[in-house]
Amino acid sequence: MEEIELLNDAYEIYNLDDREDLSKQILTYIAKRILANRNYLDQLIQLLDVNISFADIWNAFEEARIEEEYYKKSDTFRKIDSLFVMGVYATSKGNIVVETDNVLEIIKYFVRSIKTRNTITISKLDYNEVSIESVILVIFCEALNKFGLDRNQIMIIPYEECYYENFDEIIVDEDGKKIVEAKPTSNKYIIYIETDSFKEEIDNEIKHLGEKGLEYEVLKGEFYETIRKINNIKPIGASIYTMDSNLGYRFINLVHSNNVFVNSSLLNSEDYNSDNNIYYLRKKIIYPLTCYDNSLDESVEIKPADEKIEENTAVYENKEELNLTIPKANPWYKRIIDAIKKFFVK
Repeated sequence: MEEIELLNDAYEIYNLDDREDLSKQILTYIAKRILANRNYLDQLIQLLDVNISFADIWNAFEEARIEEEYYKKSDTFRKIDSLFVMGVYATSKGNIVVETDNVLEIIKYFVRSIKTRNTITISKLDYNEVSIESVILVIFCEALNKFGLDRNQIMIIPYEECYYENFDEIIVDEDGKKIVEAKPTSNKYIIYIETDSFKEEIDNEIKHLGEKGLEYEVLKGEFYETIRKINNIKPIGASIYTMDSNLGYRFINLVHSNNVFVNSSLLNSEDYNSDNNIYYLRKKIIYPLTCYDNSLDESVEIKPADEKIEENTAVYENKEELNLTIPKANPWYKRIIDAIKKFFVK
C-alpha cells in the first residue's frame, strides 16, 4: 500500500520535531484558517445540503482541541547507576485508521492527529471528494505544510482502498461507540546492532536472554528500514547499540514498544498495559549519560520550518482563490484538490 509508506514518512518527521508547543501552534493557526473561511464553509454547507452548521464544525474542532494532551509528558526521569537515565512517558502509537462517516467526528480525529502525533487515516464508506471533511482536510494539510511538516500526516481514503492490516491500530467509530483493535505485541525482544563497537556487551546480552529462555532477534541494516521492521514485529522490548546519539534519540522516539533502550540490556524491560489510552503508548526508556550529555534532547539537531508563517496562503478564502499546492505522491489528496477545483471553478 503506497499510502502506508507516505504515512510512515510523515510519522517520522512529526515525531522527531521538538519545537516547543508545536501542536498548539499548529492548531491555533488552523483555528484562524477555519474562521477565515467561515463564509466559504457556510456556502458549501448549503450547496451540499448537509445537516450541520459552521457552529457544529467549530464546536467539534474546539472540543477536540481542549482534550488533555499526554505526548511525552513525564516526571519520572532519573539517573541509574550514575551511567544511564531511565524514565517512562507516553508517545504516539503509529499509523491509526479510523472507520467513520461522521463529519464532526472526522474533524475531531484530525485534531487528535495533531495533538497525539499519530498519523490518522479516515476510512470512509460514503466517500466523496467534494465534502465538508475534504475541505477541512485541506485546511489541516496545508497548515502542516506551513510548519514544515508532511501533509500526509492525515488522509481520507475510500473504505475499499484502505487495507487495515497495514495499520498499527484500527478504530471503528459508529454512533459514538468505538471498537479498537491494536496490533498485538509479540513476545520477541529485538537487538539492533547499528555499530560493532559493543561486541562484548551484545554477546553478554544474547547469552543472558538465551539463559532466561526469552525469544530474541538480532537485526542489522539501514536505520529507517530497521525501524519499520521492528514496528512491524511490535516487540516487547527493543534496544539499539550505537555510538551516534542522534540515532539513539530517533530510535527511542520511533520504535513502537513498551521498552526502548539505547546501549542497555533488555532484561530491564517491564510489562506495561499499553492499551489504557487508544492514542498513546506507555514507554519505558533507558539511555546512557555518556551518549546524551545528561539530556535526551540536547544532542539532536532539528531543522526548523520557515519562521514566517504566511496567514493568507494555507487555504483559499473563496472560490476564486483556489491556488493550492498539490503534494507529490499522495493520489487521494490530489484527487480531492482537483475535485474541489472542478466543483467551484466553472
